[in-house]
Amino acid sequence: MFVFDKKVLTSCTALRADYAIPPYFREDFFSYRIEEDRPHYHWLLVGPDDSGSSFRTDPHGTSAWNAVLSGWRFTPLHAVPLGVKEKWIHSDY
Repeated sequence: MFVFDKKVLTSCTALRADYAIPPYFREDFFSYRIEEDRPHYHWLLVGPDDSGSSFRTDPHGTSAWNAVLSGWRFTPLHAVPLGVKEKWIHSDY
């Protein structure tokens, strides 16, 4: 089980000061929308030991970048997740 907090950066100014989008993710087509019409795009996910999520498609045609603040994340590079076609995976990844 995860807790998703979509308002964490608006309610916690200290955390917002530490938040920076890596240069290779700065192109943001949603930034051309009015902020009120834009889907939520800042999330804090919190889960207990041994929690996680399956491979999935992000909503609204978006892509996400994630950072692990504590603990570890293991994804075998050779494994193709269920439901994903190999032709969707670029050979350089």
